[in-house]
Amino acid sequence: MKKNIKMILAIPVLSGAIFLSCNSDSDKSGSTIKDSTVTTSTDTGASKMSTDTSKMTTTTTTSKKKGKVSTMMMAASEKAAETKGASNTDAQGYYNSVEVMPTYPGGQAALDQFINDNVTYPDKAIDNNKEGTVIVGFGIDENGKVTNAKVTSPVVGDGLEEEALKVVNKMPAWTPGMVKGKKVKSHYALPIRFQLSE
Repeated sequence: MKKNIKMILAIPVLSGAIFLSCNSDSDKSGSTIKDSTVTTSTDTGASKMSTDTSKMTTTTTTSKKKGKVSTMMMAASEKAAETKGASNTDAQGYYNSVEVMPTYPGGQAALDQFINDNVTYPDKAIDNNKEGTVIVGFGIDENGKVTNAKVTSPVVGDGLEEEALKVVNKMPAWTPGMVKGKKVKSHYALPIRFQLSE
């Protein structure tokens, strides 16, 4: 007497399951396998495993936060700085205050666009829900070139300071500050705010 037996085995793998289906004919003298098929089933974000008697589906969904960045340009002082020779400059000749503040080409909107296009919110900061404002101080020479960038605010951590420095050092030339109608080297401080959103 012959028996027709169909077996389905499910072997779980990392991203799915392998299904092995065998049809076999069996008699008193032994068994032989006639047909054998191996099917791999994968589903991104979910793994499915089934057998001939039950079906089980497991779905894993992770929602990762996204980071956004914004800046704030410094406002020019209400009263023009009084400049008397080197009394308003540091040892390298950078003015601490100027009559006309340096400006990013295109203004605040262009600065925000540059920052957003060039900042990558660090994964470690996203994973640790790290947000905060990093203030980067730098010089702008008489040609508008950004120089000597360094973080001047307390440490937020998880790579935010490094990312802020990276983007400031990539900036194109600014319109330099002016004193008595002359382009001068000056100091500037740029707050860069890192914020998380769903």
